[in-house]
Amino acid sequence: MTRLIPAIKDYPYETRLKMLRLSTLETRRFRNDLIEMFKIVKEMDKTSHSLFTKTLYGRTRGHHRKMAICASRVNCRKFFFSNRITKAWNKLPSAAIEAKTVNVMPSNVIAKLFNGG
Repeated sequence: MTRLIPAIKDYPYETRLKMLRLSTLETRRFRNDLIEMFKIVKEMDKTSHSLFTKTLYGRTRGHHRKMAICASRVNCRKFFFSNRITKAWNKLPSAAIEAKTVNVMPSNVIAKLFNGG
C-alpha cells in the first residue's frame, strides 16, 4: 500500500514505513492477534473457548488468565492461532489483561513483546 504514494514509491519498504510513521505488516498482525485474544478471553467475541486451555497451575506469575500451549505433532496445529499467540499473551502485564476495553492495551507493550522482550 505504501507504493501507491507516488512521491515515495521508489524508496525501500522500511524507509517508506518510517516516512509514513507506520509499523510493519507483521507487527500489525501481531497486535491484532493480541487484541483478538483479549476479546475472546473477555467474552466480547462469540468465538468458542474450546480453542484454548487455561493453565492448570494455581500459582502463576503475572495475571491469572494464562493459557497453556497445546502439544502438537502436526505443523498445522503448531502454528494455529491459539498456539501462535499464547506465549505473548502470557507475558502481558496484568494491567493490560484486566482492562475493561481493548483500547487500554498500550502499543509500547505490544512492540516490546513483538521484539522478544
